[in-house]
Amino acid sequence: MAIARDNSANTGQGSVGGVTQVYAMVAASFKPNGTIAFDNSSDLTLATSTATYTKSYTVNSNTNGILFVGLFASTSDQITGVTYAGVAMTQIGKTHAGTDRWVYLYYLLAPTTGANNVVASFSASQDAIQGMAVSYTGAFQSGQPDASVTGTGGSYVSPTVTVVASGCWIVAVTRNNSGTPSAGTTGTAMTARHTSSNGIGLFHSNATVSTGANVVRVQNNQGCYSKSYTVNAITNGGILFLTMIGGLSDLMDDAFYGGVQMTLIAKGVQGGGERYAYLYYLLNPPTGANNFAVHSSGVGLDFNHGMAASYTGVYQGALDNSTTHSQGSGTSNTISLTTVKDNCWTFLGIRASATPAAGTGASQLQSNANGIGIYDNNGAVTPPGSTSMQITYSTAVSFAIMASFAPSVIPAMQPNLGLPPAMLAM
Repeated sequence: MAIARDNSANTGQGSVGGVTQVYAMVAASFKPNGTIAFDNSSDLTLATSTATYTKSYTVNSNTNGILFVGLFASTSDQITGVTYAGVAMTQIGKTHAGTDRWVYLYYLLAPTTGANNVVASFSASQDAIQGMAVSYTGAFQSGQPDASVTGTGGSYVSPTVTVVASGCWIVAVTRNNSGTPSAGTTGTAMTARHTSSNGIGLFHSNATVSTGANVVRVQNNQGCYSKSYTVNAITNGGILFLTMIGGLSDLMDDAFYGGVQMTLIAKGVQGGGERYAYLYYLLNPPTGANNFAVHSSGVGLDFNHGMAASYTGVYQGALDNSTTHSQGSGTSNTISLTTVKDNCWTFLGIRASATPAAGTGASQLQSNANGIGIYDNNGAVTPPGSTSMQITYSTAVSFAIMASFAPSVIPAMQPNLGLPPAMLAM
């Protein structure tokens, strides 16, 4: 089957998420006495305008038990302590990102069973406090935690817990300023015990983790760039391309479509003071309307804009080829590559400091005055070999990324030239 266009769209300019979205996390591993098992957990819910946060929590069993309480409060670090059933808990860590709220993680060994109050005290009234708690059995009753870490980020956070003892679990509390957090799709597998649109989340590994480095990632579902795109229909394999332009620094870390991580083809920038360009792809993308989510680990992403295109009838292995080309001041950028397989198509994404347009060998899919454009050659390259696309604009600098992709069905074999069946079967 030959490659065919499915859809394309200017998915648009996103909010300047890297400037406003921040994440903070405190995470810890805790070691076993036998086998760790989950006991109970609860969202302790939000309280406002108070210096004393009191919420009930039930520990079902304290056989080698351990209780964790994570909470966020105001933008000032004014916590003075946390107790459970009147017993002081121990602070594992605290942190905050930028000017956002502080987040804390506490623990207590052998907590009293039954329904008892968690009480967090502060030196001054807090405009908002929200806590979450989780308890376990089978925890070692001294030398906890096994290891701990704090971390901050932009639209996600991913610190590394270096686990020492065998049989440990990991627990983490996160705070972000832009919505409900979710477990990341990379790193050590984490499960959300509780999350809130107030930006707090309590996560755990829900199983033993390996010793050594464990990356604990939590992110926003929407990322720092969240836009919808529709893949209409996929026959005999599909491919989805996403071109992004971002900030003056390389701050975009990954991209997802419909919750599936895309693969970065290339990224780059033409000269100082210009914006970075990125090109991602995804094989066999989910059909229908799904969201892109592009994440930034850093604060300072002042701009983002995306465009996407999808195709059907595409080979589901590695891309055929790819290349990049930067162009200094001028009125066009010509980018060439050599296709390897027969009947490939080519796709190009560009960032220019002026509105781009299709030149020789290029067919425009989308273009915008923000200096982003996507193009293809609108046909098969046969026989395989060198092919190029020219993108034009008024005097500008630009950076282009080009990729070739093969059809899903190899062209038909030569017909039977009268050879006997025995030879055809060889």
